[in-house]
Amino acid sequence: MAGRIITVAQQKGGSGKTTLTIHLAIELRARGHSVALIDTDPQGSLGRWFVERLRQRGDDEAMEFSTSSAWGRATNPRS
Repeated sequence: MAGRIITVAQQKGGSGKTTLTIHLAIELRARGHSVALIDTDPQGSLGRWFVERLRQRGDDEAMEFSTSSAWGRATNPRS
């Protein structure tokens, strides 16, 4: 099956972008899909969520995280 890209974007802060992205990622993983998350928000909330998820649940090789923002978390939070 070919990969799919889902973009969650909105200029307004506080509109629920990160919350929606987290719920989509969790549901897609629950359905057996691999998920790659890219956070471009300088606030870095998605990265903090991902690191906390790693801490609580351990590594999940089918869920990856990266940031393209110089302000966000490190590219590989596992290291």
